[in-house]
This record gives sequence, C-alpha cells and structure tokens, in this order.
Amino acid sequence: MWYLIGACIGDGNWSNSTEAIGTSIYPMSVVKDYEYDPKTGKGELTFTGYLTTEGFKLIKTPGGWDDQWGMSDGNPVKNDGGSGNIVVEANGYYTVKLDTKNDKLTIEKAEITPTVYPSICMSGDFNEWSDTPMTAVNTVEGVTNHIWSYILETPEGSNVKFKIPASWDSNWGNSAFPYGIGSLNGDNIPVAAGKYIVVFNDIDGSYTFTAIE
Repeated sequence: MWYLIGACIGDGNWSNSTEAIGTSIYPMSVVKDYEYDPKTGKGELTFTGYLTTEGFKLIKTPGGWDDQWGMSDGNPVKNDGGSGNIVVEANGYYTVKLDTKNDKLTIEKAEITPTVYPSICMSGDFNEWSDTPMTAVNTVEGVTNHIWSYILETPEGSNVKFKIPASWDSNWGNSAFPYGIGSLNGDNIPVAAGKYIVVFNDIDGSYTFTAIE
C-alpha cells in the first residue's frame, strides 16, 4: 500500500513509523472495480478526505522515505530528493488517485458534503457485538475528521463491522480482508487471529488492517 503523511494528516506531526499508522499516517485505499495486485503493489489506489494548504507527501513504506511522492514546480514527482510537499490550492475535500503501474498521481477537488460523525465504533465477536469507540485520527485544528483508528487484538479471529453508536442504521462491512471497501449493511469482515492497527474512512467506507507485533 501507499500512505499519506503530513501537516494536515492525522496529528500533523510527520511521525514516520509503522506504529504511527492511525495517528500520523493513514493508508490509501484500493479502488472499487479497479485492479490492484498486493504481491507486486501495482494497480490503482485512492484517498478521499479533507486536505489543507499545509501540505503532505505519499510514502510507500512507513519508516522510510526512499519511495515517496512530493511536488516540484507545481507537479507531483516521485523519488525526487529535492521535492517539496504536495499542496492543494485551498482547504477542502479532495480525491488523491495513484496509479502505481504507470507512476501517475492526480489530485482532484471532491464536490462532496459528507456526513460528519461525532463517533464511529467497531463491533464484532471480539466484544460480543457491542460498541467499542474508535479514535478520531485527524486532530489538526481546522481539519474535519473522517478517519478512525483502533488497535484490535483477537487471538481467536473475529467477524467485525464498523458502525455508528447505539444503532445499526449506519454500518459498514465487506467480506474482504485485510483491506477493502465497506458498503452500508455489507457483509461481516472476517479478521484473522492477530493484532492490528485498524483504520476506517467514513467517507468511502474503505478500511485497512495492518498487522503489528
């Protein structure tokens, strides 16, 4: 996968490590109905969320800067040691699209007004299908949060879903693991036994489970 990191991402601290996924870093998502090969890392990835003129970058591997996207002379560039931050023209919602087959990065204004949820929960076998609140990832002042994280440890494995508190009127799921795009009232997500940093985007329903020790 590729990841976003920057002054308008998460807590804005640019902390670059695997442990910073869900705090300073969040992963891009696969694109529905588009090809992505996890073995080669080739295909289409995307992210839709609130970005600011403070800037960000894309990195391939948390903890490293060797594979990255930045900006030079107003254009996105890959692995340019002198590149600056990627900067949008104005604060707002954008869709970032990365084609790793053809090394092409585009950023487009997203004409959306997504629902702002005060809280999102995880529910599943691990908590007997009760509500466990996730943590709001984006805490930068002035940035509207739509990204949520949770450290999930499930020795026996677990079926899980994302949902609003105290109701199943809005819930997201999918049969894909460890990443996918949850649909409203979709299937349960079958999580293998392990410990994971879970990240969920309530705008498009995308999610990732990153294994940690």
